[in-house]
Amino acid sequence: MVEDCISFRVAPVNELDAKEAYGVIVTNPPYAQRIGHQSHLNNIYRDLASFMAKRPTWSLFLITPDPSFESRFGRAADRRRKLYN
Repeated sequence: MVEDCISFRVAPVNELDAKEAYGVIVTNPPYAQRIGHQSHLNNIYRDLASFMAKRPTWSLFLITPDPSFESRFGRAADRRRKLYN
């Protein structure tokens, strides 16, 4: 059981709020093939980048097939892993 040491939340990125000094976000955001609107995807990336910029001690683990994510997010990944379905 991890309920006493981990907080699970499901929320739109623009509604995320966190007071903790350290945290981890694990996400598989929608992507253009699933949502069909590149502008919506750009908004998600912008909101996620804004959230992370205010929390430099937080970690982000993001699953995406989008090769341009890093350039739109504004920073390079520390590590990349290929996942196979």
